[in-house]
Amino acid sequence: MKIIILALFTFGFLITLNAQTQNPPPANYPLVRGIIKKIKLTEKTITLKHQRIPNLNMPGMTMPFNIEPALIGDLKIDDKVNFVADDVDGEATVLWIQKSTEAGDMILCKGKAPTIPITNIEIDLRKNKFSTIRYEFISGSLKGTAYVQSIGLMHKINVDGYDTYISENAELILKEKRGLIRNASFSHYSSGTYNSATVCSFE
Repeated sequence: MKIIILALFTFGFLITLNAQTQNPPPANYPLVRGIIKKIKLTEKTITLKHQRIPNLNMPGMTMPFNIEPALIGDLKIDDKVNFVADDVDGEATVLWIQKSTEAGDMILCKGKAPTIPITNIEIDLRKNKFSTIRYEFISGSLKGTAYVQSIGLMHKINVDGYDTYISENAELILKEKRGLIRNASFSHYSSGTYNSATVCSFE
């Protein structure tokens, strides 16, 4: 009898636990897609690279959010997630989060631009949305300073058998095979960046 009761209790606990992890997102909030970049349980924060959050009037960027550790569960760095966030006591806070199994609709590229001084670059190419480029100085008096600039709506075309994304002042050429980007180059004419090698991945 004790074994049966224990088994029923354990089964009921597992059902409850599963229900908690599968709770639907709160109503009347936009569902946002992102990627986990940092988790700090002791500080109750999670850093997400995310798409635009309409209810916070926040563009796509990478930033930390407050979060209750219980919401994180078994999530880890580099997991793709769907989440809901809102302003709580003046702080951007994640209210709900869950690992995403959907295919990404972003392409993330990283490289270096031959600017003066040289900068790290991070390109967020967002399908059917405005894309951005982030510059971060890696030397000189401005070392560590970063800024983000829009590169407009990138349109996909085929050039010599390669996927190429272009806007009025930027071009990203991808050499893709079996869903993996083997080689990529990026040009951003207003900053003097031409055919700079980048490492890209679908997000």
